[in-house]
Amino acid sequence: MGMIENKICLVMGADCEIGAKVVKAAIAEGAVVSAVGLDMQKLKKLSDETRKKEGSIDNYGIDKWNNESVKEIFSEIIGKHKNIDILINISLHNSNIDMNEENIPEIPGGGNLMTILSCKNVIPYMKKQGGGSILNIAPAVGLREMSPGVIESSSPGQIFALTRVMSVEYAVYDIRVNAIALGIFKTDEYRKFRSRQDPGFEKKMLRHIPMNRPGRPEEAVGPAMFLSSDIASYITGIVMNVDGGYAGY
Repeated sequence: MGMIENKICLVMGADCEIGAKVVKAAIAEGAVVSAVGLDMQKLKKLSDETRKKEGSIDNYGIDKWNNESVKEIFSEIIGKHKNIDILINISLHNSNIDMNEENIPEIPGGGNLMTILSCKNVIPYMKKQGGGSILNIAPAVGLREMSPGVIESSSPGQIFALTRVMSVEYAVYDIRVNAIALGIFKTDEYRKFRSRQDPGFEKKMLRHIPMNRPGRPEEAVGPAMFLSSDIASYITGIVMNVDGGYAGY
């Protein structure tokens, strides 16, 4: 039996490499999964891959992150499945690119606005159904400086603050809210943006990572499944560092 067997799991920002790994892991752990993202081509590819191996998923492409679009997707999922047991928000772009106007259209996955709107729209459903699990995944740069740029550091920091506030406010409804702070992970997005902009970045960062290597995308999956599952039923309000020891350096 899987860790999240028969749970209705919604993955927001699934159109990035770690998002795809989370989707596949959730299916393998027995969940019924819906994947949402801006890049419909990537979501279709993910759907084709999972159909052959792990199982089918529902894809929901979105043109831009606004409340009306997110609300519509949530309503459709509730209409089909009745519940949303697990919400996973994946907002990882800030650690991989400089936040400027030229790069914004290329950003994979979601961001702060996506996370805020997702949390806002899922809470009424989770309160009504008697509980649920929300997991926000963002770069560890929001906890400790890992790359230059005020915006890069402050943006995920807001997500971690939101996580802590929501965990206190909604614990009485049996809604758990946790976060994962990811260190440097060798993803497709990392290769495309960060290594292109600063070829020496990885070498500089490895001096501060006790495990002396970047993370592999699949290494983000286990913590995500654990915190989303009933095994973690008494855990809420934490920000788990998954960073090769960087936080303790």
